[in-house]
Amino acid sequence: MLMKILSIEGGSILGVKFLVGLLKISKEYDKRKIDLFNLFNVFTGVSTGAIIAAGISFREKILMNLLKRDERLFNLIMEKMDYDKKNWKDIKQKIILGKFDCSTMIIHFLIYLFKNMGKDIFVLNQNRVSVTCPKYLGCKKDIFKKYIDYDLKDLLKNRYLIIKTFNIVEMNINIFSNYGNSNGNKYSTNIAEIIDWSSNAPTFFPNNGIQIDGGNFINSAFYSEKKLFENQDLIIFSVGSKISKLKIPFLNDQMPIIGQLVNVAYNIGKQIDKIAHDKYYHLGFDFKNYQLDDYMIIDEIIEKANEIQIESAILFLDKYFLE
Repeated sequence: MLMKILSIEGGSILGVKFLVGLLKISKEYDKRKIDLFNLFNVFTGVSTGAIIAAGISFREKILMNLLKRDERLFNLIMEKMDYDKKNWKDIKQKIILGKFDCSTMIIHFLIYLFKNMGKDIFVLNQNRVSVTCPKYLGCKKDIFKKYIDYDLKDLLKNRYLIIKTFNIVEMNINIFSNYGNSNGNKYSTNIAEIIDWSSNAPTFFPNNGIQIDGGNFINSAFYSEKKLFENQDLIIFSVGSKISKLKIPFLNDQMPIIGQLVNVAYNIGKQIDKIAHDKYYHLGFDFKNYQLDDYMIIDEIIEKANEIQIESAILFLDKYFLE
């Protein structure tokens, strides 16, 4: 079976930039009557990427429940679309029946979620004393339960979700998935709980221009996707921060444990292209002028959507995913 993977890194509130990039691509495919996320059968992410991947994976259910429970909010999302209001009733009926392509709509919903609830999702842990302590408090499960309260077994047939967390007790990576034998499933298969754990950022490293953090380490396509799909053919479309080319010897001298982890992440990143050959593409974003907890920059990121270059990304998707 060919695994067509969308892999999304972490990045706190700055993950909105990933969504804006995906939105721009999705709109291009809308013009061709192609639903972007139907091109993939595997969605994977860590931290912010886990929230996005879960939202995409359960997009039909999320929008259906949103329409039933909060039509006011649903209409706000609809207003972001280019649909004629005369067709709204028909569109809503198709959503209730699960017969409507909704990639662009779910991206608008996720942007709304980050913009209006980001401060409650990414609550800084003021008592954090070491890299093994969560950067964010695990207190947003109720927010996720309101919109993404599903179980891994609720996913559509032949659609797979992979979410990664770092277990700070056992000091290893837990993978949660509805595919194969995943070591994290023994703890929970509830999506709201899993993305809550994943978005606590226990392996965060400062975004000081190096542009590499714990998310790069445990979100590597090399680690989880290769591990789960050892006997399958993979095509990977990755979204995240730009891969750093900088050397960081000072970490090895001053913080050897952190330096070792970062170097592992860096070396894994360098090997991804070699492992996936020509069937790997990384849509990278530069965050060096932003702070991870600056919630005021969301509107600025959205306004600068035109600056995001997607031409090569679409060429790659056309070549390998439109089959």
